[in-house]
Amino acid sequence: MAIATRLAPMYAVRTLVTGVACIVFGIWGAYDLFVKIPAEQAASDRYDELMTIKDDIEARAARDEVLTEAERQQFSDVEAELAAIGDAPSPPSTFDRAIQWAFILCLPCAPFFILAWSKAKKKHFELDDAGTLSAPEGRFPPEEIADIDMDRWMAKSVAFVVLQSGDRIKLDDYIYRNTHQIVGSIAARIRPTEWTDEARPVKAADMADGHADAEVGTAVAAGDETEERSDGSTT
Repeated sequence: MAIATRLAPMYAVRTLVTGVACIVFGIWGAYDLFVKIPAEQAASDRYDELMTIKDDIEARAARDEVLTEAERQQFSDVEAELAAIGDAPSPPSTFDRAIQWAFILCLPCAPFFILAWSKAKKKHFELDDAGTLSAPEGRFPPEEIADIDMDRWMAKSVAFVVLQSGDRIKLDDYIYRNTHQIVGSIAARIRPTEWTDEARPVKAADMADGHADAEVGTAVAAGDETEERSDGSTT
């Protein structure tokens, strides 16, 4: 039965979520940097300005200076505006703008994740019953497959099919589901003493059991042959 891969749901979800998160953080950072922070700074500056005017008028009044009608009206307006503001607004911190720039820098990363998902979705790998590998690079029968590089398989779930031409085809089990079955089938055929058809290393104990079974089979066959010869001689 042919083995076909499909995009791993976990990879697809993580890649898309990361891409969308980059967009959200980027827009959030831009809004805060260009809208929210300037508004907070303006509110803080306005509060400080009102407090300066209020303190100045109060100081003059404390010195028994005569205030003009315009200054009394200004004092009333300032108190009304301060009452509407309420507590003193906090100015943006020193690190606010730097943090928002960090968020904005997430935006250029979004296309990378979305394109990675799009490209991965279009790729397809298949190994048919005859051992022919179908990949985006083309179709390759068993005789065109020279080797399989398993150096990174156990650590990264990544293997490379090495063609007779020297070209290498990457097989990634993290991105494509069922890749381990294709890798196992090829590895077990090319390196039967090293890998099983489940893409797992052949253990020394399994090899010893295999050799023992072979020796037992040879011994049984030899015993049967000796017995047949003995029966023939007696006859």
